Amino acid sequence: YCHHCSKSGRYIPSAFKIRKSVVSSTSTSKEPARDSTSSKLTVSLPSDYEPDPREWPVQARACCYKGGLTDEDIKFGRLGYSDFHKRIILPAFDADGITMYQLRRIFDTDTKPKYISYSMGKSSLLVLDRSKCMGSVAIVEDVLSGVRVSKFTPALVLLGSHLHDKHIEYILSNKINNIYIFLDNDNPIIKSKALTMKQKLDMIVDKVTITKTDKDPKEYSDKELQEILND
Repeated sequence: YCHHCSKSGRYIPSAFKIRKSVVSSTSTSKEPARDSTSSKLTVSLPSDYEPDPREWPVQARACCYKGGLTDEDIKFGRLGYSDFHKRIILPAFDADGITMYQLRRIFDTDTKPKYISYSMGKSSLLVLDRSKCMGSVAIVEDVLSGVRVSKFTPALVLLGSHLHDKHIEYILSNKINNIYIFLDNDNPIIKSKALTMKQKLDMIVDKVTITKTDKDPKEYSDKELQEILND
């Protein structure tokens, strides 16, 4: 999936390994593995997943720091680095464990797609929250934006720009009555999707606001984010 043009695609490496795994294991597999004890598909992190940013190359740390993330934010989001892939790892977890992860490009010499997703072939529900703010949520496109926003309000991370049934179920079951749609508004395609999203959410939520911003959430300071989300 491309966050810039909002189009989906399938990237298949020239070679990869597929092996059996369990949710808690690690692997360099491209496709979800099938557990030998059940028919459930599972996904696992690369075996060289490194969560400590002090062990990352400077380019990986710079990518996160440029997005306003601190080492504490990186730990909260459980971000990692894979030396095998030469990319930052952006995982998504639910109550049962990891559901998917993305590999984000950081090197200019990397000609593969900016984001490569490894998943179980289903939409993931990713909510990041440190704010303990009840009744509100900010809808964002990517994990890095979600980690930043989560300081001030729960972040519902779409991992793209599509609102799925799982997202609607979360909003209804948690009695959310105030939603900020905080997408990349300088992209006309995304801007149009935000308007469509608002129309759908207006039918089930008291207050839905499309943030009046022209930059990605990661490009704002904490003070600016707090002002935007308290507007």
